[in-house]
Amino acid sequence: MGQTMTKILITGATGFVGSALVNDLIKSDVFPLINENNVRLVLPVRQHSKTLDKALINKNGQSAVIIEQVELGNFDENTDFSHALQNVDVVVHCAAIATALNSDTLGLNYNTVNVQVTKRLAEQSISAGVKQFVFLSSVKVLGEQTEIAQPFTNHDPMNPKDAYGFSKRDAELVLAEYKELMKVLVIRPTMIYGPNGKGSFNSLVKLALKGLPLPFGSLNQNKRSLLYVHNLTEFIGHVINQQLAGTFLVSDVEAISTHEMVSAIKEGTLSKSLILPFPSWLFNMLGRITNKQEITKRLTGNMTVDISDTLSRTGWKPRAKTKDSIIQFLRSSIS
Repeated sequence: MGQTMTKILITGATGFVGSALVNDLIKSDVFPLINENNVRLVLPVRQHSKTLDKALINKNGQSAVIIEQVELGNFDENTDFSHALQNVDVVVHCAAIATALNSDTLGLNYNTVNVQVTKRLAEQSISAGVKQFVFLSSVKVLGEQTEIAQPFTNHDPMNPKDAYGFSKRDAELVLAEYKELMKVLVIRPTMIYGPNGKGSFNSLVKLALKGLPLPFGSLNQNKRSLLYVHNLTEFIGHVINQQLAGTFLVSDVEAISTHEMVSAIKEGTLSKSLILPFPSWLFNMLGRITNKQEITKRLTGNMTVDISDTLSRTGWKPRAKTKDSIIQFLRSSIS
């Protein structure tokens, strides 16, 4: 992008991925222009974040880039991003509702935040002259499970199964209408893990830290593609540097079994938990009894992706390996 000032707007900067992205852009070589003080970050937030203030400092104790937090309240279909978008070159849209809650209003919440806010932000980005719009979607637009020998690819048709997946699909369809007006890059990450993560991975970490038995010893035949959050932030930095467009599945290179994942969690947390055999059919039966089938399917089933097309089209390669990353970040978090 040359030596001129590049202005990047990042939504969801207080969330799991957004905060990791902000920190990595500032404190590492993910985006070389950062180190040359040629970048301004604009962070639309619900309210001013003191946590972000503390995080936005480089290793020398000084601000690495020019930072601007813009208070906009809760995002909805009426949010006015126009002031925050002034002179912005790149938008990275990470803000979303991802938690699956049992609520009659769930579909409305997903639609409002994941679809309508995306549409609003994209339209105002075009009006503001934004050059590149990077959207954090999800592999769930393709479905929930795969066969071991049939991973999802960049060319598979969309086939979501739940409200979250449908909302991300609808947001992608909205953005497809604007690809002639600005560069649109859609990222479909697999399950993301890392420091300050949430969801089922974090639940497994909590079990290990409590020293409770981990009944996953028999789940060694399935495979799941995971994504280390810092591999994701490096990918985002890379596609910004390269000014790319398109739709890309993103994950770590290797897929691992649930047993391998739990073993890495145990090693990383220095847990004394025993890993016990517990057959997959029993997991599935308990899932039906407790109405937690989706959780048990994620533990016992397969969900793999083929990122060879992503690697060849972007020239990016994930540096961090899954099991090593799990162990290292957990060791760091408990030290």
